[in-house]
Amino acid sequence: MPLPLQAVLQLSYMKIKIYKLFLLLSLSTIFAACTNDNDTVEQRSVSALNMQTQGLMKTAWASGDKIGLTIRKNSGGRTTYVNNLALQSQAEGATAPFAPEGTTLSVPLSEATEITAYYPYQTNGTTVQLNTSNQENPESIDFLTAHISSHTWNASPSIVFKSLMAHVSITLRCPVNPTKAEQTGVYLRQIATQAAYNTTDGKLTGEPTDKKDLLMATGGASNNAYVHNAMVLPQTLAPFEVRLALPNGKDSIVTIMAQQRFESGRNYSFTIDIVERENANQSYSGWLEIPTITDAQRNSDNLRYVTHYFYENGRQVRNYSMLYDTNLKMAYWVAYPLCNFYTHVSAGGRTNGWTGGRTDDWNWDPSIPQTGQAMLFSGMRNGYDRGHQIPSADRQTNATANRQTFYFTNMTPQVGKGLNQDIWSSLEGAVRGWSSNVDTLYVVTGAMPTTPEYTTVNWTYDNNGKRIAIPKYYFKALCYLNRRTGQAKTIAFVLNNAKYSNNNYMNCAMSVAELEEITGFEFFPQIDEAFKQSYDAAQW
Repeated sequence: MPLPLQAVLQLSYMKIKIYKLFLLLSLSTIFAACTNDNDTVEQRSVSALNMQTQGLMKTAWASGDKIGLTIRKNSGGRTTYVNNLALQSQAEGATAPFAPEGTTLSVPLSEATEITAYYPYQTNGTTVQLNTSNQENPESIDFLTAHISSHTWNASPSIVFKSLMAHVSITLRCPVNPTKAEQTGVYLRQIATQAAYNTTDGKLTGEPTDKKDLLMATGGASNNAYVHNAMVLPQTLAPFEVRLALPNGKDSIVTIMAQQRFESGRNYSFTIDIVERENANQSYSGWLEIPTITDAQRNSDNLRYVTHYFYENGRQVRNYSMLYDTNLKMAYWVAYPLCNFYTHVSAGGRTNGWTGGRTDDWNWDPSIPQTGQAMLFSGMRNGYDRGHQIPSADRQTNATANRQTFYFTNMTPQVGKGLNQDIWSSLEGAVRGWSSNVDTLYVVTGAMPTTPEYTTVNWTYDNNGKRIAIPKYYFKALCYLNRRTGQAKTIAFVLNNAKYSNNNYMNCAMSVAELEEITGFEFFPQIDEAFKQSYDAAQW
């Protein structure tokens, strides 16, 4: 018998902390006996075949594992030679022989055939029912399938099994109170848990059904971080949300992404931090764009971490987050995802005659006491522009999303001609252009009122005569993550709050690691540090 071919599958996964994962798995198959319905076709008998596995959780066979096998003619009619034949593993390990129980397999020697197989075996004929509701043992519901569209039996086939499922991993952390992370249940929100698989064509018969909050299995613990796993059917979640069942009996909903597609055979990994602050409501963040929030920042009386949301077609979507200083009346940084979803007017967004552009709805931020904000209905004093940190043009989905960019907390006193209206505007346009070529670009825009050399804060005044800090410089940090490979590319920019004579923003580019040194903030903490050490201007 010919030696079985070996196969390698490179799997990538997503994260709000994402790791590169490659699975090199093998699985071995055997064919055994069945009856051929076509007596005119030359036949051969096969007692055993090797099979390879590229499962996600089930990476090795156990003795006695059963697969179902179907063989049919692949052209000139759909004659079925073998229908859902049970083959059983004869050994343990990543590669193991499978054989039918007490018989051999008779196959057509001269006919090209289509081969489908699946694990674990069911006796349901041509339809197998899949149910992921019970995640106590995720490996047991790692449903594997194999398909060869055309094979002639003058040689033994190499049948490669791959997972039909997606593997989702959530790492839960609570640095201040690790016990809270340990005792918190993690649910995937409103995810479909049932589907039917056709053994003859090797496909799902329709979209998965029976949506529910799915309790993830608790995995291992490392450095007070607790891993939760789930095997899920391929599907799109819009939005992708996680429900945290906290030990105090309350629940918190975390929106991971506005939309997430889970594909067969892939690993997706995310990290959620439970952030606690004294005398304040708990806040939860698990998004790639959020810089590290230190204990000192969490416990500061004048700093506020705020996230704004809007609704699109009945679902809640995150707009942007910020670290805001009520003493300085400005945000140190504003962090947000950027993609075509946010920059183009949606069908649902065309309400009340709004078709995009600026709402110019300057207003108070409802999440911050007005005493901690600058009043800016009539603009800035001393000739400064009301400079957006998240631009109006970055939020065109609907009017609500755009109005939130005109909150006073999103404004700083910014030099107009030569900066806000010119080079800074050009940089903002370039960022939107870069985001249109990828699924999501993660952006942090910030303003710093001091530098290591100039530690004195300069001030201007709002419409009520309250003083507002004038930034010494502005910055942007950008990250794109390739969710297939786990590779990230990053770049940063620093521009002084001054007039520039040209619009060449690339002269102001630097690595994210350099920006971290300048500002003291840690950006994109969920990606590998190596991706922040340098940048390639040619990729932007």
